[in-house]
Amino acid sequence: RDRDELLVRLSNVLIDLTNNNSNGSANTNEWALFVAVDHMNSVLPELIPRIELSRLNYRVGKLNLAQRATFGDNEHFLSALACLNDSRSKWKEKEYQFTLLVLNEVIMSEFSVGHFEMAFSHVQDVLENALSLEDKFTAHIYRMKALAEGENRDYKIGVAEGLKICDLYGFKFPNSPKKSDLMK
Repeated sequence: RDRDELLVRLSNVLIDLTNNNSNGSANTNEWALFVAVDHMNSVLPELIPRIELSRLNYRVGKLNLAQRATFGDNEHFLSALACLNDSRSKWKEKEYQFTLLVLNEVIMSEFSVGHFEMAFSHVQDVLENALSLEDKFTAHIYRMKALAEGENRDYKIGVAEGLKICDLYGFKFPNSPKKSDLMK
């Protein structure tokens, strides 16, 4: 426990270093945030508020994404989601928008690393809990993509799902896709 408390104190100093960047350059101290979040992810859960750690993991995930570090962003977005779940704030009114942001990033990152079934699972979470059609947009798109990718891919089902989604958003197609369209 003493080690974990020391890591939390060190992490807070590193986060302050990142937040108080004196020269105005955005990237100068990003390394400190990466180190701080990795330390905080390793300590006892009761030493740091889970929603705070969720936000930090999300922030680092976005930094990874900006640097095209696909597996790094996936890891941190998943950590953000785990901390959000631990905080018992997921889908609560106060954290609704943050939950949606995290889940959309998790869906996209899981899909990008080939975890289609996991992406599909998170898609279902959004479709069951998001409040508006607009909030469900990313989930709908990745639902269609997940059905057409992975081990159990079926383009015909993916196209059918895509047509249903288009219908939900008010796009109508005068003709059904032909067999040759499905083979493309």
